[in-house]
Amino acid sequence: MLANAGPSAAAATVTDLLPEGLTYLSDDGQGAYDPAIGRWTVPTLAAGATDTLRLTATVTTLTPVTNTAEVTAASLPDPDSTPGDGQGDDFAGATINPVAADLSLDKTVTAFSGDHTTDPDSVTATFLLTVTNAGPSAATSVLVSDPGPEASVLVGATASQGTYNAATGQWNVGTLAAGETATLAITFSGEAGNNLMNLATVTSDQPDPHADNNLAGARAQHDPSDPDRLRADLSLSKTADVAEAAVGDLVVYTLRVENAGPSTTAGVVVSEQLPEGLAFVEATVTSEVGRCGACGYDAEAGRWVIGHLPVGATAELVLTARVVDQGEIRNTAFVLESHLPDGDSTLGNADEAEDDAATAVVTVTSGKATALEEAGGTPTAFELGGNYPNPFNPETVIPFGVPEAGLVRIEVYDMVGRRVAVLVDAVVPAGRHRVAWEAGEEPSGVYLVRLTAGRAQRVRRVALVK
Repeated sequence: MLANAGPSAAAATVTDLLPEGLTYLSDDGQGAYDPAIGRWTVPTLAAGATDTLRLTATVTTLTPVTNTAEVTAASLPDPDSTPGDGQGDDFAGATINPVAADLSLDKTVTAFSGDHTTDPDSVTATFLLTVTNAGPSAATSVLVSDPGPEASVLVGATASQGTYNAATGQWNVGTLAAGETATLAITFSGEAGNNLMNLATVTSDQPDPHADNNLAGARAQHDPSDPDRLRADLSLSKTADVAEAAVGDLVVYTLRVENAGPSTTAGVVVSEQLPEGLAFVEATVTSEVGRCGACGYDAEAGRWVIGHLPVGATAELVLTARVVDQGEIRNTAFVLESHLPDGDSTLGNADEAEDDAATAVVTVTSGKATALEEAGGTPTAFELGGNYPNPFNPETVIPFGVPEAGLVRIEVYDMVGRRVAVLVDAVVPAGRHRVAWEAGEEPSGVYLVRLTAGRAQRVRRVALVK
């Protein structure tokens, strides 16, 4: 909220650029707000009046994040504050403490009965589900989905807290404080041959920083010595939409995993770590058969969690990456985990001679399309350093740092929000760099230099004096 204590009406500019960890969604208020540079322009504010700007943003971090706002320009002098100095009553900040509940689910077989010599198609098994909240926040509306194995009958269920609904297959745990656990003992019987597989998933109202442990499964079987009825033959294929590309081009990879049986499996995870020379852009699961909140592709971990994969089913992932270096790029994926062994492959060994691993090769036919000057060293976060000289006339050098290769855009704006120059708009390799701005045709004044790379943004003020 911006207030004018008078005695005169004035126009003002407030800078409120959302920090890393907050992603802009919308704004509502008087005046005009430009989310790209975080500028709120208030044309006129009468003495004694107030104007309010409401910003809506998505929290994308689990650590506390502080958003500051400051009057950076005014049409009249302020007797008790200096615009843009980071202090005084024209400067304010608010800190958000994100909530998160790291839930994990575990499942084991605690009891089993069935005689394969007299009734080879009937088993009764009791599974113990344990849900744990590692915090840091309490988890509310904790819900475990356990519909039971296919073609099975519920015999009974006992929960340490909450209730289990046999009709929906859902265990309503309720609230689980940080550090607490809850258990459910559930018994099923059914005709399942040699493999009675039970899968469960857990969710809550709070975001989960490690959703890959929200799926659990266990199996019960008559005769563990019969390997032919206790395996899932998984095969993986991988293709690229092009065989040749240039630096800066997009490459689309398609991965498919098929289960040839003879048993349904769960806990299927594929390793898809992008190699050097590729920068992740997006991924879409176009054919999803898994039943878990953690199913999907995690670009940071390089893991595609498929989860449950029935006999004859196929899961498909389409992944897009940008080429950031030259040479031959070999992108290999392999099945990393499965609850059942694979009869003709070894899980997790990345052996391309086996059918659970595949490689797509793309040859980059052009070099790096950048005229940037290398400055040496690689930062751990995006950097936009102070320009030199500053003030300058007519040319200045702007240093910046990129922790990982990717698309970088550096633009220059004047103080009314008009873009006057684009200095960089290209894929930039990891490291520290310098770029020059020749401002011979621009008038004297203060300008904003903005670096954008994915969700990261950095802004610096530079002064042109002629």
